[in-house]
Amino acid sequence: MDGITGSIKTHPQLAYNKKGYNIRAENIKRITEQYYEPENQSKCYKAVWRYHVFPLYGISYRSYLVYVKKAEKKPEAGTNNNGHRQLDIFKDMDF
Repeated sequence: MDGITGSIKTHPQLAYNKKGYNIRAENIKRITEQYYEPENQSKCYKAVWRYHVFPLYGISYRSYLVYVKKAEKKPEAGTNNNGHRQLDIFKDMDF
């Protein structure tokens, strides 16, 4: 795996929210950025999935493409720093 497992972030509590999903998406994005080349057939998405993502995560190719698409998305407009769509009423006040 060329030392990629050493840079993978883990979190002890990943249930009941999308933290684990987002961490996995970031890790898959990092692996894809490291090995993917757009016009090289030996380093296409399928090859990256087959040789680097599938042995590590055991996900299908379609799931891999969903993760890649998720990792490319920017946070929505109107979200606060945590990515929540909730108004910050007291953000300008000093307590």
